[in-house]
Amino acid sequence: MTLTKLARIANVSVSTASKAFSMSSDISELTREEVFAAARANGCFKKFFNAKYPKYIAAVICPELNSRYYSDFCFSMQKHFGEVNFDVCISSYGFSDAAARDRIEYYEKYADVDVIVLLDSQTEHLPPHETPIINISSRNIENTDLNIILDMESPMDEAVKYFINSNIYDIGFIGEKLTHNKLLLFKQAILNNKLSLNEETVYISGERFEKGGYDAAQHLLSSGRLPKALICAYDDMAFGAVKLFNEKGIHIPSDVKIISFDNISTSAYSVPSLSSVEFLGKKAAELTVSSVLDILNGGSSEKNHTLSAKLILRESSEIQ
Repeated sequence: MTLTKLARIANVSVSTASKAFSMSSDISELTREEVFAAARANGCFKKFFNAKYPKYIAAVICPELNSRYYSDFCFSMQKHFGEVNFDVCISSYGFSDAAARDRIEYYEKYADVDVIVLLDSQTEHLPPHETPIINISSRNIENTDLNIILDMESPMDEAVKYFINSNIYDIGFIGEKLTHNKLLLFKQAILNNKLSLNEETVYISGERFEKGGYDAAQHLLSSGRLPKALICAYDDMAFGAVKLFNEKGIHIPSDVKIISFDNISTSAYSVPSLSSVEFLGKKAAELTVSSVLDILNGGSSEKNHTLSAKLILRESSEIQ
């Protein structure tokens, strides 16, 4: 099907048909819809439609969507981008660097988005690209337009110091296979604060989310090495641990005090409310959106930003 033949079918000039597909305001909506109807009837609408989408589009690529940590942040990104008339596409890469690069290639070459936001990727270098890429993670990635670095070391040290300042030195850690970096930061914080690391109070579960926390807490309890304070890799694991402790009659915070990471939306409403470190909150979303606007408007935004985390103390770590 050629545009000339389609124009003949729609009983319009070739120029009118072309203006219809470019969404020109020079023709009436009635004429445009007649051309579109003829194109759809002949299976060639996508072939000829060439108008630019009227809004900017941001693609957010995150590790997974079944995590409340990432889903909360994606919701926040949608909200803040929407306030500046952006639409947002969200996809996940399953913690696979190859899949993350595939998503970038798709948005770069085929989906024609205006900016790509890459969240928590562990890759060190990206292939050449024209679409601006914003990296939000704990590490710098070469060849991005902006790195927003999440400082994870300081809040881990702050959590350990909080317990030490409360005369609690028996501090444990629970995590899972994808939280290895937090385990390393925990061990470093213990050493930095001149404590002895007790491997018996550290457990890495083969499960994830609440099930992983439940499993880890059960292991520590059954081994007879439940510490006085426990740092959880993330909030969902903490919820699982709390459930196990409640079932076994272990009281929080009198028997064991808990600090976790991520500060997801339900942390303030759990029983007891969960002390947690906030990384990807409102501040991160606002910084991302303002940086994107600066880049798209030709500004000279800084190449790197470091974003400090915030330890939010609640009932689970109260000193009585």
